[in-house]
Amino acid sequence: MAQIPDAKMKEAQKLQKDGEKHCKSSFFHKPKRDDWDSAAACFDKAAGIYLHYKMKDEAKKVYAQAADAHFRARNFFFSGKSWEHVAGINKDEKKLMDAVEAYKQAAMAYLEDNKLDKQAETLTKAATLIQNEHPEDAIDLLQSACDQFADEEKWHVCDKAFRTLTTVQLKAQKYDDAIATIKKQFPGHRALESPAFICKGYAECIIIQLHRDNFAAAQAEYDEAVSKEPDFQYSDEGNAIGGLLAAWEAGEAEQFDSAKKETIFTFLQPEIARMTKKLILGAGPSPMGADASGLKVDPENLEDPDAEDDLR
Repeated sequence: MAQIPDAKMKEAQKLQKDGEKHCKSSFFHKPKRDDWDSAAACFDKAAGIYLHYKMKDEAKKVYAQAADAHFRARNFFFSGKSWEHVAGINKDEKKLMDAVEAYKQAAMAYLEDNKLDKQAETLTKAATLIQNEHPEDAIDLLQSACDQFADEEKWHVCDKAFRTLTTVQLKAQKYDDAIATIKKQFPGHRALESPAFICKGYAECIIIQLHRDNFAAAQAEYDEAVSKEPDFQYSDEGNAIGGLLAAWEAGEAEQFDSAKKETIFTFLQPEIARMTKKLILGAGPSPMGADASGLKVDPENLEDPDAEDDLR
């Protein structure tokens, strides 16, 4: 840890005390917005000094004070940024749950400022930290971000949160939930006149059903896609999926292996693209499309790729 010079320590301590003075309330004086602004400025400077000299506990404490002062001054965006500083320090110290709590505070501040993109981005950062150890908590965080965007009908801004939520749900083998998350974006894609994204989404839903060894459900997804998105069967995704389903139904292993190598499948979400590569045609379809005689998957369920891969 870098040794902080005495002069810098005294400067930081004075700034912190000055900030606390601006926050003091008495019978004759209640802090006004200007007081909170001044307090926040002092805290930000003090925290910056502490952080520069690796005094992380002090930096976290004072950044939290800055976040509170900014919030009371109704500078919600800067309150969020201060909480993100706290989260970043906790992340560096491997205190992941503390980082998550700070990110949640930041998200609340961004929501107050109506910065829904920043709220979703922050909750996604929090979820990414704990998606392997605490997938249920990660799902809750991401669901909060996605639900907010559903209410606001700004789906395209929350694309990363939706994709991350789908990835975490797939890793947790919550396949129905993952399919629901993919389809939840469809109204937004239609509003933006982006049928290509809907075709891609339906293809992803069909691959998930095949991964589950459920040909009947996969065929049902295909029929729904054709019914609700007529262009699907003529799209690159529709053609590739059609070939995959036809090969499975015919029990043509060589044709199936060729079909699953279609380039279009590499453009699906990374987790689902990997699923496609691992599909193996068995002895042929069963009447229900879901028993041991049908489609198999690689016994290594879902991989645990680098987080950057999943979020790309």
